[in-house]
Order: sequence, then C-alpha cells, then structure tokens
Amino acid sequence: MSDTNETIEQEQSDRRRHVGKVVLVVWLVVVLLVIAGTLASRARTFASDSKDHTFTSGPAASANYITIKAKVLDVDPPSDTMSVRLIVVPHGAYALPSGALAIPVTINVDGVPGGSESLEAGKLPVPVQSTVSMIGDLSQYPMDSYTSLLVVEASSPRLSGLLPVHLSVSAGQRDWKITPSNSAKVLGNAITVDINTSRGAATIGFALFEMAVMLILAGIALAITFVTVIGGRQLEFSYFTWLGALIFALPAVRNSLPGSPSIGTLADCLVFFPALATVTMCMLAAAITFVRRSHRKA
Repeated sequence: MSDTNETIEQEQSDRRRHVGKVVLVVWLVVVLLVIAGTLASRARTFASDSKDHTFTSGPAASANYITIKAKVLDVDPPSDTMSVRLIVVPHGAYALPSGALAIPVTINVDGVPGGSESLEAGKLPVPVQSTVSMIGDLSQYPMDSYTSLLVVEASSPRLSGLLPVHLSVSAGQRDWKITPSNSAKVLGNAITVDINTSRGAATIGFALFEMAVMLILAGIALAITFVTVIGGRQLEFSYFTWLGALIFALPAVRNSLPGSPSIGTLADCLVFFPALATVTMCMLAAAITFVRRSHRKA
C-alpha cells in the first residue's frame, strides 16, 4: 500500500514539475515577445517622428527660398507646451557661398519672445527656440492626446512681402507620436501646421502594465484577507506588515508611470484609487478581526 502511495506521489510530483517547466517556458517566451514588441514600437515611433514633413509657402519652383527645419524637442503636458527648435537654411540669392545669410531675415513664429527673431546678413543663422502651446486633456492619461498650431513666416527689411519658405517638421521623441499636417486655419501667407501629439504605443503599454500590477496586488490582498477572515485562519503579524508595505508601495508604483502626471487622471480613478482603497479596507478588516479574536480569547 505504501509503495502505491509513493508511486502516486511521485507521479503527481513529476506532473507538477512538468507543468512548472511548461509555465516557465511560456512565461519566458511572453517576456521575450513583450521586449521585442516594445523595442519595435519605440523604433517605429522614432522613425515616424524623425521623418521630415515639408510644407511650403510662395512659388514652389523658385530657386530663392528659406528652409526652416523645425524639430520638436520636448513635450510637456502639465504645462500644455511643446518646445520646438527652428534652424534656418538660406538658398539661392538669399545665401552666401559659406551658407550665411545674404540678406537680413526676420522669422515670425509663435512662442518666440516678442514673436519674432531677427537674423543678421553675413552670418550663419543661429537656431531659434520656440515654445508652442498645446490643447489637450491630461486627465485622460494614458490615452491623452494634444494639438498644437505652429505658425511660421519669414521676411526681410530689404525686400517687400514675405520670403518663400519650405518648412520641414520632425521630432526626436521615442515616447511620443508626432503627426504634423496642414492646418485648415489660414493666417495671411504664413505657413500654418497642426501638430498632433499622442503617447507612443510602448508608453501606453507600459502604463497599462503598471496599472494591471496595481490591480493584481489589490486582488491578491483581497483574496488573502477573505480567506483569512472568513475562513477563520490565524492572522500573523507578518500579514499586517505586508499590507502596510503594500499601502505605501502602490503610490510608488503609480508615481513610476511613464510621464507620471498629477493626481486625478483617468488612471487614478479607474485603477489607483480603487486599488489603494481595497488594500486599506483589507488592512482594516484584518485588524478588526484580529482584535475581536484576541478579545474572545481573553
């Protein structure tokens, strides 16, 4: 009889070991797929953002024009601003052989102090920094998106009218998807470009993963508390220590979300607050049960 029991136990042990190996292999495959997908997503976002999108004003066939390379350097949702660097490159009669400006040029762009930047003739143009306003709703994090209007025009005190401009827009962001397009808003002969900004797929995926972690931790706390309190199992001091540590760990997980915004977002209402409230109520229920059982024994 004992040999039969040992054989059954050995078969169960072998079966558990086999299942464990399968689960481990599946988990490793899932982790590798997630890593590969994340890297591919960030690479696609960066490749799409770094691609130049060109918009023109003035005669398209003119050999004399100004190229303005606009690159999005930073996106700051809390302040609803976007930092853009503009690099001016003259062509044709507007350029000297050295690449310097043959004529003085004034760049008019939103976000530049005073609304314009004057570039002297005979000198290489210096980069122009601009802070562009964004319109969006940060409370929808991590599914928030924004729209900015970039308005650019160039003129010269030596010439009448605006200079022909070729505006190329790109970005150096891996965590944001930047999509420029012609704006329906017409402001004279200036180039108007709508810049649509949304979080990259990798950023959204990581944020959703951390939100899932908070829900899983809260679910584990709830399940253990239910079994312990309802099932009448002994409450150990280590359990209270774990719950207390979890109450402080959840805000840390929440603050590690990519681009962590201020309190009050959609992620907080759907995940963080419910998870924190669940763990707190588990702590309270366990404490009340512990006190009542101790009182009965006394």
